[in-house]
Amino acid sequence: MLLSNSLDVAVAEGFMKSDQVVSRIIMQDEMVLICPASHRFAGRASVPAGELAEESFLIREEGSGTREVFESVMSAHGVEYRVGGVLNNAEAIKLAVMEGMGISVISKLSVQREIGRGELHALRIRGMHFARNFSLFHHRNKYITPVLAEFMRMCEKPL
Repeated sequence: MLLSNSLDVAVAEGFMKSDQVVSRIIMQDEMVLICPASHRFAGRASVPAGELAEESFLIREEGSGTREVFESVMSAHGVEYRVGGVLNNAEAIKLAVMEGMGISVISKLSVQREIGRGELHALRIRGMHFARNFSLFHHRNKYITPVLAEFMRMCEKPL
């Protein structure tokens, strides 16, 4: 849509593979391991990767930036995992984890409310860091109006 000028700007995770698109990182999002409040990991700050072999992971669909980060970090650390399900959005993953269908690695920002209510527990996998970048994208030849420039500045402000 950016390439066809149907969209002025986009905010998305990951990268766009086009020399026609300009991007700049506007935010980094930490991802955490989540489990139900009743899970054996609940109450812990971290877990060693070796304890994950028995677990069933709920992961995002193919092409998702969240899934790419998860797979990349797990592979880089030589950690094997079992996929218990593939879901196409964070809300579905949160609900499935709350129901005890598995555990997941997901955006810390997306689970703050559920953690605060005690429905989910977040922790880290020792020695591993999961993070993804959100970038602001626009066509390199896009005319940036003053209003669009202000919107882009607002997108770059920290939360």
